[in-house]
Amino acid sequence: MSEGGFVLDTPEQIEIYRLLAIQKALKLEVERGLKMTKGNQALWRAEEVLELYERLPEGRLTKKKALRLITTLLEDLMPLDRGESNE
Repeated sequence: MSEGGFVLDTPEQIEIYRLLAIQKALKLEVERGLKMTKGNQALWRAEEVLELYERLPEGRLTKKKALRLITTLLEDLMPLDRGESNE
């Protein structure tokens, strides 16, 4: 096995990776004006995910709002270990 590699072999890990990819695509578009694909693919994917997780807001979904909501969703799904022990 090569150094620095990793394997995503559970459905949860694969879903987190998908959400991270959507988040990074939105971040590039919002902060740098760069697009990973033609059209609004990142926004459309974010909308699908937010609807799936029942977090789609009322009204128009902007890229900035989608980025904020996807980031919050990721934080909820994978809380950061801040060195706190559950014991």
